Amino acid sequence: RDAVAGNGTFSGVGERTHRNGDKTFYKFQGSTKRTAKDSGSWESISEGKGEIVGGTGKFKNIRGTITFRTVANPQGGKGFVDADVEY
Repeated sequence: RDAVAGNGTFSGVGERTHRNGDKTFYKFQGSTKRTAKDSGSWESISEGKGEIVGGTGKFKNIRGTITFRTVANPQGGKGFVDADVEY
């Protein structure tokens, strides 16, 4: 992660374990922008894209793309993910 005052870029890799124990593997990159509010609070928005690069079991041949957006503030946050996959 490369950030100054809550703003910057990030990248990484991850895996998800599904209920049946099979896994999917992905990589991602994006950016974060943090905005100060007049009330003294803040809001942080992160957006990016990713790629599903493989898996195990029934997801062995999975491939796909991911787009995501999260919005967070001191009270909590919400994330939204869209994925287009083939397996």
